[in-house]
Formats: sequence, structure tokens, C-alpha cells
Amino acid sequence: TLASNYDITVVYGTLTVTNRTTPYEVTMTSKSNTNPITYDGLEHNVNGFVTNTFTTVDGNTYTVEGLSASVTEIFAGTYPNTITGTAVVKDTYGNDVTSQFNVSEVTGNLIIGKRPISFTIASENASKMYDGTPLTVDYSQLIVSGLASTDQLIAGTITTNGGELTKTLASYSPTFTVTLRITIRPLTLAADDATKVYDGTPLTKNSFTVTSTLGSGDAVSATVNGSQTCVDESANVIDATSVQVMHDNGDGTYRDVTSNYSPVTLTDGLLKVTPITTGFSCPTTVTLTLTEGTSEMTVTDADLGGTAMLTPANTHTHVGNNLASLNPMTEDTYTVTWTLYDDCDSAMTTCDQTVIVQYAPCDGKITMDSHEYAYKRIGSQCWFTENLQVTAGEAAPYNNLPANKDKFGLLYTWYEAMNVAEGTEPTPLTADNGTPYVQGICPEGWSVGSFGDYDILSTYAGDTKKLNDPSTAYWHSGYEGITPGTGFNARGGGWYTSALTRYEDLMTRCYFWNSDTSGGTMASSAMIAYYCDTILQVISDKHDRKSVRCVRKKVTP
Repeated sequence: TLASNYDITVVYGTLTVTNRTTPYEVTMTSKSNTNPITYDGLEHNVNGFVTNTFTTVDGNTYTVEGLSASVTEIFAGTYPNTITGTAVVKDTYGNDVTSQFNVSEVTGNLIIGKRPISFTIASENASKMYDGTPLTVDYSQLIVSGLASTDQLIAGTITTNGGELTKTLASYSPTFTVTLRITIRPLTLAADDATKVYDGTPLTKNSFTVTSTLGSGDAVSATVNGSQTCVDESANVIDATSVQVMHDNGDGTYRDVTSNYSPVTLTDGLLKVTPITTGFSCPTTVTLTLTEGTSEMTVTDADLGGTAMLTPANTHTHVGNNLASLNPMTEDTYTVTWTLYDDCDSAMTTCDQTVIVQYAPCDGKITMDSHEYAYKRIGSQCWFTENLQVTAGEAAPYNNLPANKDKFGLLYTWYEAMNVAEGTEPTPLTADNGTPYVQGICPEGWSVGSFGDYDILSTYAGDTKKLNDPSTAYWHSGYEGITPGTGFNARGGGWYTSALTRYEDLMTRCYFWNSDTSGGTMASSAMIAYYCDTILQVISDKHDRKSVRCVRKKVTP
């Protein structure tokens, strides 16, 4: 405001700005995505720079121009936000001060992360019961969750609208939560049944049937224990510890897959032995003959022929019967009950056998020296019913009268009766019952009665009058026999005493030589007398003469 008071001379100075000895350093950084991007099938981009203005240490602000940066992508990956162009630095006045700067570049990135997706499988495809084959899954069976809206799973393959399959697949991070589960398989085995008719040997059946379904290529082995011999039934049992399942690998090797089976259910089989019902032949009626002179007999299995007839073709049997309760048997009809047992003492069948015990027939006649002799059964014995009149030595009738021969027979010395030379003894034969006897002048198979024979006769009769002929033509009145008698028909034929050389006791007594040997000059005889109810034994000289009666000793001579 006082310039008018001064003479002012203006001298202009020069402002000189020189290049910096050290350029400013600035860095252009292209942008990166700040928020995570997950692949979604859509385009994503990043443009520009983090900043293009910079304030230096001197407080001035500069702007960088002439550069550009942009990146666009769809698929997962890291993509550089590439910087292009030539950097131009200007100050706030618009002056180009590029020479004062060193502009460096840092490239940012567009980052698209992989999209997580999960794959699962339907339960019906994810598990199965063990069947010996692999459980496999293919992509067509997968169920996917989390696919981008632009993509889809077709036949196990992810496809995209963009068509870049490789990039699409690379844009996913799959998680497979497919759990394949093979469940254990139940196993049911049944031991086999077996039945047979008893044969004395054990019935076994070491086999079984698989009643459940096995896995392909699997085979079961097991031990079956069971045995039944007797008529009965018992369990056929599978040994649980022996059950093993092996799988055929198809290359000649096998592996144990027993652990793939549970529970293992075992069912017992049945071993059954049934009784023999055929092949039996019960004994037929058998007739047994009592031995002459005996009143009873002991009967054995062999006598009845039952053992062989009752045993079937196999040998594993034995028989039992009630013989013990029936023995000894007398003349009668009996029922022998046979029971056939197996070796286990199980009764298989019972038979009733009729056993007739009787004496051999004793009603007939024998002709000797043109004379016919009748014989008859008396109790357990078979006797001639009249005295012998066979010619022997000097045998003669009582008082040598021919008429007495027909009535009383002949009287014999003991030697003549025994048919041996004087002073000798007869040689005994063997009777059917095993005892010795002397045939003498009797027919073959017959014996001159021993005193034992007469004792049996006496006991049977009980009274000698039952032995005597009932006619008074042969006995004095009062001495004759009674009716009915035994048929022995003893007649009072008397005897001849050699000591007195005379005949005695006609029609009051009768004497029968006994075949008992003495070794001396004396012999016994059986006497039937009017005054005694029993037969008496009398000892006299062998040269005396007495009657002879024959008693049968052998049924078949």
C-alpha cells in the first residue's frame, strides 16, 4: 500500500528443480478378491488396483495412470490379476513426474476355492449280508449333495453347462461318506436222520444238511456224533466246535470264512433203530418121548429145536423161554413161551410152542417061536402082558403039563432066562435112558425085568391086585386081581425049587427072574403073593425055575 513511495526494481530469480538423485519408489498392486469365493459355476472377476495414489515423504501426493488390471474366471483356481500398460506418474498439478519414480508392480489374484460336495449311497446299495462275493459301488449309485446350480450328476459324472468338464471336476472337493457294510450271515445246519432195522451193529450218520443259504464259493464241514445200536432212538449231534466254513478263492487256495456266519444254529438229527419184525419162524408143535422106565424128563432148547428157528438171518439175537419153570416134564401137554431178544435185551417177538411129552407107543404084538405076545404101557414102562414061553434049554411048564404052558408060560433057570452058559454072567446092553439092561431071552430092545423095573411097576400100581389077572382061572379065589387093573395080567404060575426038586405055589404066587447080576450062584426074583400089596424081592438059587417077563428098553432096537 506504500509502493508508491518506492522506486521498485523487480529482478526475477530462477527456480530450478533438479531430478532426484534417488527416485521415489511406488508399487502398483492389482487387486485380489478379499472375500472367499467358492466355485459355484458362475463367473467371478477382479478389476483395478489396491490404490493408484501415493503420498511421498515430503507430503506430496502423486497419481499413477496408464496401467490396467482385470481377471475373470469361473472354475476353481488362483488366477493372476495381470497388470498391463505403461505407468505414468502425475503430481497434483497434472505434471508428468514419471521420471522421478520407480514404479514396481505386484500382481494380485482372483482365487476361486473348490466347492465341497459330499457323496453318499443309498442304504440298499451300501450294505448286504455276507454272500461270499465282494460288495462294490459304482458312480451311478452315488448320491451327491452340494453341487453348483449350473452342474449336475449324470450316470456318476458331473457335467456343467459350460462344458469344460475337466475344469469343472477340478473345481470340486468331494467327500465320500460311503460306508460299505457286509452284515454277518446266519448259518443253520441240521444233522441228518437215519433209521434202520436192528442188526446188532451201531447205526451212525456222519452227515448234515445246510438248511440256510451259503455264500458263493463257500462250503461247510462239521463233525456229526451219534450212535444207536439197540432198539431205541437218540440224537445225532453236530459238534459245534467242529463247524468250519471255507471259501474257494478260485486259484486253488481256500480261506476260512467261518467268522462271517453267526449265529450258527445246529439242529440234532435222529438215529432210530426199529425192531426186527420179519424173518422169524416160531417153532412148530414138537412131540418128545419119555424114555422107557422114567416118569419125567428135563427138556432143553435143543430138544425143542427153537433156537435155530427163532433166530433171523443175522446172529445178533438170543432167546429165552420158560423151560426152567416147566422142567422136569412129565407126560402132558405144555406151552413153552419163547421170547426173542436182541443183544440189547430188547424183546422182539414172542412165540408159544406146544410141547407134547409122551411115551413111545406101547400097544402092539411081537411073535416069538410062533407065539404072539401082546405088550402094553403101564405107567412109564412097556411090558409084555403075559409070561414067556420061548424054548430055551430045559425050560418047562409047571409040572411039565402042556396046558400050563398056555396058561402060565414056561419056567426057566436064571441062566436060561439070561441066555448065558451056566456059571457065566450076561453082558449088559445100554437102554435109551443110558442105564444097563440084560436082553436075555427077550426080543431085541427088550429086557428081562430087573428088580428096579418091578419096583417102578409096583409103585405105579400101588396094589399088586392091580397087577394080577382078574380071572380065577389063574388064581385061587380071593387071590385074583381087581378090575380095572393095569393090564400086566400076572398069573399065579408058581415056581420050581431045585433044592427040593418040586413045583410049588401054583395059583397063589408068581415069580419073575430079575436080570440083576450077582456074580454068584444066587439071583433075585420079583414075587407077587396074595398076602402082600407090593412086589417082594426074593433071593434063590439060579437053578430054580421061574417065569420071565420082558420090559422094553429101546424103542428103536
